[in-house]
Amino acid sequence: MADMAKLVVKLEAESAKLHRDLDRANKKLFTFSKAAQKAGKALKSFAKVSAAGLVATSAVLGAMAVKTLNLADRIGKLSQTTGLSTETLSRLRFQAELTGTSFEAMTKGVGKFQRSMFDANRGLKEQADAFESLGVSIADPTGNLLETEQVMMDVAEQFKNMEDGAKKAATAQILFGKAGMQMIPFL
Repeated sequence: MADMAKLVVKLEAESAKLHRDLDRANKKLFTFSKAAQKAGKALKSFAKVSAAGLVATSAVLGAMAVKTLNLADRIGKLSQTTGLSTETLSRLRFQAELTGTSFEAMTKGVGKFQRSMFDANRGLKEQADAFESLGVSIADPTGNLLETEQVMMDVAEQFKNMEDGAKKAATAQILFGKAGMQMIPFL
């Protein structure tokens, strides 16, 4: 019962943090929107000189704005489901792209990783053994799960030092699910 109360308190705290992060993201999007509107007004003035150039530039800016807003929406929704901040998810997305890992594979892997942490903490042998073989702690001394981002960084550090091969691939699949193989370069 005490664990359930701790979980409820932790979920409420993470929910409050998530709302703060989403509010920050929304403010940034609002600021970007205002800047885009100002840029659009400036471009309209320029249109008197070069209408064709304005149309092309506006189309590009509009497409970029839509793409940015769609990405922000995806990251915001993912933040709600994973509990990771929008800033963390944006950073992870950038790192994934740098290593050729798709954002979709990374998000699926993070979800499975969180489940693996939870299962290992409950004593499921396969997940617990995988974390133990890497020498990575998933919980504090009182048994509360550590932050996902920190545990992922610890796992990534161990993967960096691990030889490529069957053990690395199997461990990645245990911890990150089907996306584990795709995430090895990211880790």
